[in-house]
Amino acid sequence: MKRKKSRINLNLKTFLIFPILLILHIHCSQHPKDWNVLLITLDTTRADRIGCYGYGKAKTPNLDRLAQMGVKFENAYCQVPLTLPSHCTILTGTYPLYHGVRNNGNYKLSDKVETLAEILKSKGWKTSAFVASFSLDSRFGVDQGFEFYDDDMGEERIKTFLSERRAEKVYSAFRRWYRGKGEGKWFSWVHFYDPHLPYDPPEPWRTELEDRYDGEIAYMDEYVGKVVDELGDELEKTLIVIVGDHGESLGEHGEIQHGFFLYESVLRVPFIIVKKGEIPEGKSLKTRVRLIDIVPTILSLLRISSKQRFDGIDLKYYIKEKKRENLPSYIETFYPEEAMRWSRLIGLIKDEWKLILAPEPELYRLSFDPEEKINLYNSEVERREELRAYLNQILSSYPSSESKTHRLSQEELEKLQSLGYILSEKAGVPSKNLPDPKRRIEVIKIIENAQISEFEKREMVVLELYKKLITLEPYCTFGYTSLAESFMNLGDLNSAIEVIKKGLALMPESQLLWNALGKINFEAGNLEDSLKSFQKTLEIDSENFEALYLSGWILNRLGKKEEALSMFERALKIEPENRKLQQDYAVTLAENGKPEKALLILNELLKKFPDDPSIYRDISLTYFSAKDYNKAISMAEKGLKIKESAELYQTLAAIYDEMGNREKAEEYYAMARSKKLEIKKQKFK
Repeated sequence: MKRKKSRINLNLKTFLIFPILLILHIHCSQHPKDWNVLLITLDTTRADRIGCYGYGKAKTPNLDRLAQMGVKFENAYCQVPLTLPSHCTILTGTYPLYHGVRNNGNYKLSDKVETLAEILKSKGWKTSAFVASFSLDSRFGVDQGFEFYDDDMGEERIKTFLSERRAEKVYSAFRRWYRGKGEGKWFSWVHFYDPHLPYDPPEPWRTELEDRYDGEIAYMDEYVGKVVDELGDELEKTLIVIVGDHGESLGEHGEIQHGFFLYESVLRVPFIIVKKGEIPEGKSLKTRVRLIDIVPTILSLLRISSKQRFDGIDLKYYIKEKKRENLPSYIETFYPEEAMRWSRLIGLIKDEWKLILAPEPELYRLSFDPEEKINLYNSEVERREELRAYLNQILSSYPSSESKTHRLSQEELEKLQSLGYILSEKAGVPSKNLPDPKRRIEVIKIIENAQISEFEKREMVVLELYKKLITLEPYCTFGYTSLAESFMNLGDLNSAIEVIKKGLALMPESQLLWNALGKINFEAGNLEDSLKSFQKTLEIDSENFEALYLSGWILNRLGKKEEALSMFERALKIEPENRKLQQDYAVTLAENGKPEKALLILNELLKKFPDDPSIYRDISLTYFSAKDYNKAISMAEKGLKIKESAELYQTLAAIYDEMGNREKAEEYYAMARSKKLEIKKQKFK
């Protein structure tokens, strides 16, 4: 009897214990080192324009939902109000003082600075990134550690013509990667750019929200939700970090956008961390934290140690509310100096105080003056000296930064200009007695009005504003290139050339102006003059992408095939993923008697982009140059089945012409002319 009872008890214990063991097994299988990591960055997004941060007019259900699923930091601060340097801070956990990237476009993150992606990749995570703006192009070094870095802004040869992509396209790119990534843990960074000027939300957000900035945030929120929902069953084992890179002034302190100043409107950003079972749900923390704290916190949550230097700290104890003190933060913007030859700004936020060093320094007590209207610098002498000493201590602890300046090409300049950023060069202007940006509000308004007018296509208004800009700021290269662009838009190429020459008289070593002159002559069909200007550009900057690419194109048209190939090869070292550049290089190879090498490149492209008719055209041209007419005809016809184009009809016409079939050639020439006319009519409409 005792034996039988023992057997019954054993079976009962097994029955009761098995579910517990199963739960423990499931829990253990979600060890932090097996978690996925999703980093979502929200460009140009103020915390105080999101619902969960108390903004009643917001339409941000997905960000609000995520805040309820995790911890929301009410007072998170960026260290620099510019996209590239702020993302370098997010990805490295360091101040710009250390990582060395101080502005958009003319800096490159050093490969000596280790990124979060590099750390996680070395530990077995698959890594991917999907960025929405040229400001984060791979050429600026932020692709370090990412196995897949999607910065494709479109199909243009040079990215100048498409400065950003909407949230829906970023989401689609992430979705394609996610659904094909296979098994294994992963880290993915998804960047949304939509709330950047010009504010142009699509429907229905455009009409549903009175304020277009709010509309852009609401539209972006929709796709934040779609990215998170895409995770499905993986949501519970994914650590999600959502953060803004910087805010937007929206007219406060005389600035509409961001970059010129260090006020609260551009520094305070949303910051949310979500991980089911690890991060408390629905918690809101008032402690001041910084973007430099993101990487140390992620690594701590994943139980990963790193020898990399971090300026930030692990926020784990703040999340558990074992620590509550506000964290001090160094802040800076070099944008006024490098864009306009005005004074840079540096500062410190500590306890309830903010110090901004400028020609006219500022000191604010944020707890009593959150709008920063009462400058206490002259009255609070003891406090300001204490903060200055603390700031000097921070500054003295940093050696010269590792990152190198990335010389900006004309196409890069125009890309950033189209995003609302202005970049200039240091040539030709004295560095002493630089003006305080606060005393240049009139100029800031001229620039912002010009950029808004450009978006609205009010060309004559734009023209007059940029004329005024170069009168007030004669060493601003941005003013000359923008004024020249205005003349070009009005069809006055001669005036555009004269404007650039006027700028070159003041700044003869400006590669931006030489490159602009090359581009204008290129547009005008003055290929020899264009080539000379690009050669001058390359003497100043041998890695100027646009000068290399367009020089190759011109040399090819001038029949100098070997020189063209050399230029294309140099350009490919800078932007190897550029589809159109690869196609132009391949066609030039074919024309130079190397069709086999050309076909290798083109067939690889066709595997990646099977619906691109231009690749079929280039393969057809390659077979044509090798006198394999049947294959040339076949590839052109395949391209036409995807999409009709004048170029493909013209290619077929040339093939039949070469074969001696004049009747067929004329038929296709007529179809090409008809298609070109149709395109012109569509553009006119």
